[in-house]
Amino acid sequence: MKLISKYIIIALTLVFSGCSEVEDSNNTNNKEVKTPSSSALAESRTATAKTIEKGKVVYEYKIEGRSEGEIAYYIPTEVEPTSIIILFDAQARGFLPIVRYKALADKYGFILVGSNISENGYPYPQTQEHFTLVKNWVETNFESLKDKVHIGGFSGGARVGGWLAFDFGYPSIFGCAAGVPNNDKEIINNKFFYGTASTLDFNYRELNALTDGFLALNHFVSIVEGYHDWAPFEEMELIFKWLKMNEMRLGVTDQNIELVTQWFQDYKSDLSEISANNNMPLEIRYNAIIKGSSLFHDLVDISFFEQEKIKFRESKSWAGLSKHRSIANYAEGSWTGKFGYALDGENPVPVWNQYIDELNKEIDNAPNVITKRGLERVNSFISLVGFLKMEDSYNKGNLEEATQFMAIVERVHPTNADVFYFKAIFAAQNNNIQEAKDYLNKAVSNGFANYKKLQNQEELSILNINEFVEKIKNPQLK
Repeated sequence: MKLISKYIIIALTLVFSGCSEVEDSNNTNNKEVKTPSSSALAESRTATAKTIEKGKVVYEYKIEGRSEGEIAYYIPTEVEPTSIIILFDAQARGFLPIVRYKALADKYGFILVGSNISENGYPYPQTQEHFTLVKNWVETNFESLKDKVHIGGFSGGARVGGWLAFDFGYPSIFGCAAGVPNNDKEIINNKFFYGTASTLDFNYRELNALTDGFLALNHFVSIVEGYHDWAPFEEMELIFKWLKMNEMRLGVTDQNIELVTQWFQDYKSDLSEISANNNMPLEIRYNAIIKGSSLFHDLVDISFFEQEKIKFRESKSWAGLSKHRSIANYAEGSWTGKFGYALDGENPVPVWNQYIDELNKEIDNAPNVITKRGLERVNSFISLVGFLKMEDSYNKGNLEEATQFMAIVERVHPTNADVFYFKAIFAAQNNNIQEAKDYLNKAVSNGFANYKKLQNQEELSILNINEFVEKIKNPQLK
């Protein structure tokens, strides 16, 4: 039997660990969970306090002056902070969710703390040591809020956040674009878990399987439009409300039923619009009903959502949804396998281009939206694995192969930020300064947000990098 392509293995590792790096030692599956060392605990508790700035995003703050304690943070001043979220990004971009959701922090009174250390490839024992520093810094500076600390993350950061919440006893976890490590639902049985799955995310099938196994109201996965990313702003606002309601359910905050009732009515109004929109995919319409029960349970009467769920399950739409999901999952899995196995050949690029032609025809002729989305997610898989091949070839000095795979990625994802980033590198190497700047601008405007990588990219040193770093740190939010 032919061995499975190493790139299928890499991609599946990424799919099931939510990573963007080939090596993912931050994936905690099957890892021994170690208790943080007593020395790390003692050192963090005796830390000399540094000035804590408020009302501005602090991008790089070293706890105790230690590099392994680096965080980004934001403390709102428009309202009195009443809660804290510690955030983990797959690429250690601690600032990224902070600048995206700063307005929500101001509105709902959340202090946001982002790890600049934990990333895909960072060993879990060191992550625990890092988190110990962060945890004790939070508790030292915001002691009155220590019972209102929540954990959230994106991709590999979502998995790490799940393990840390389990190890350190935090009850509320949210994960964007990834579930818990190895779908090990046991670690969140006594927790509140809110996941988000984007319709065109290569991790979508994993998250769908995860939600099928959730029976308790305090565990659910919300389906949103988009790609592999942090949750959209509107979805994150629901998460912030959910965290506040969790505090009420846990008894660490007084119940404000008047406020919850207003949120409840707002959500019912939004649900009516979703249900009436025939262009909205069935899976999102049904998911919105389930989400309502999970958002508001134990605080207000949720019988409305339970009745809506029963009506949907008794409709023809439910039978169609289940059937279409099965077809979509099969089609997506089959195509993913074909592209992966093709990498075992001597010259996979022409084969991939042929397969993309065939895949596009199937997408154009898909019998329903759900199947079409499943096939379109194959393009997300191609983009991911193609990028890995492109980067690997470039690092090995094989520029011809790197360029070929860059064209593949660009073909299935024309606005891919990493393609623009590599085009900027190639232009800079040819001393085409303006062209390099143009491509780098396109990379940033399409989502490239790793300013530390940019600062350390030797090939781009001929440019005024600070200009682009500032654009990344201060994005024009939509």
